Amino acid sequence: MPIQTSYGRQIRAKKKIEHPLQDRIRQHYSLMTRPDFSADVVIAGAGPAGISAAISAAAAGADCLLMEARRSPGGTVCHTGIFSLCGFFPQDSENTKLPAPWDTVLPSVSIPAGRMRVVPVTPWKFSRASHDLITRFPNLRFLANTPLTQGMHIRARALIDCTGNAALARLAGVETMENPPASPGMGFVLQGVDISDLAPGAMDITRVVMEEFRDFSMRIFPDLAFDFNGTLSVPGMLNLPVSWALAQDYDLKIMADKQLDAVLSFLNSMCTSMRHAFVCWRGHRVGQRSGPVIKGRGRAEFLESPQDHRCKVKGYWPSEMWKDATGASFKYLHRGFMCIPDSCLRADFHVPFFAGGRCISAAADAQGSVRVTGTGIETGRRAGVLAAEAAALGERHDVRL
Repeated sequence: MPIQTSYGRQIRAKKKIEHPLQDRIRQHYSLMTRPDFSADVVIAGAGPAGISAAISAAAAGADCLLMEARRSPGGTVCHTGIFSLCGFFPQDSENTKLPAPWDTVLPSVSIPAGRMRVVPVTPWKFSRASHDLITRFPNLRFLANTPLTQGMHIRARALIDCTGNAALARLAGVETMENPPASPGMGFVLQGVDISDLAPGAMDITRVVMEEFRDFSMRIFPDLAFDFNGTLSVPGMLNLPVSWALAQDYDLKIMADKQLDAVLSFLNSMCTSMRHAFVCWRGHRVGQRSGPVIKGRGRAEFLESPQDHRCKVKGYWPSEMWKDATGASFKYLHRGFMCIPDSCLRADFHVPFFAGGRCISAAADAQGSVRVTGTGIETGRRAGVLAAEAAALGERHDVRL
């Protein structure tokens, strides 16, 4: 037996004796305390697409589990800071009716944005609306603060990836594809802005920022101003260089915060309308406009194609490409929408595997259209219907990430 020294005294080390049942008991209690990631349909990501997928699958009778890495639902709208929901209405349309059941929790108000119309909303109101929809279904469980991790065990009849970056697909071993990176963005809210002194659309602020910070751009939206804690508040978006899209989330947020503070400090000294402006809220993370997608049985492309029976989802938003931070280039379709067949929502895997939102199988120009809220809700809804149909016919499978 080895000899150990303790305070100048030599003592004989004691051999650790473990009962043969202790290891089995430890494993038993580990299994008892492990979270239950078992359901007919498991959905990863509680953004607009994931919520829509979960409630449509639950409405079809499937036992559903919705998993979210953050503490509240809402996805990019809430965590990045999106103040206008895009993609609900065809171009040049006066329609203001939202799809069910979102029409029961969101305001039926839209404002023009070029040839399109958008729905103004605040991130916190959207998060509450999302929570209201989730709690309507007793067969839908919601697990917040549950990031996907390597080694996690999931047991399901069907899986839906609505993470926005194909995280579930990549961890599960589903084949994915990369689209070129795009300019990331982070939302914020300003107070102390003299709206009466701004040019139409606050384009004077945009121009001044681009002249001083050539790799960045900032837009503020006085048309979307709202009351926040009793004070008139103006939302905005800071657009970052494409090269920053490759940074880790934590580092990217730190860099974005520093850049926003630098831009606002410059505007405080240069623009009378912004002299007393300050940031009262900023996004909790930086949003990506591009990223990995599943390799589906088909691939969505931003093309004019005749509508047929395979087209179950229509995408109304134009292709919005952010090749640099100075602004987006838009491409419209003459017909006014793109068809998204079911083959773009399903990947080949030993468990029925579907996707909704930004990570559906799509080319780069199509991803610039399908990533918006309205189209994400529709692709999520369709993925939920398909997953519920597959779950009704199959058995539960073990998936280790």
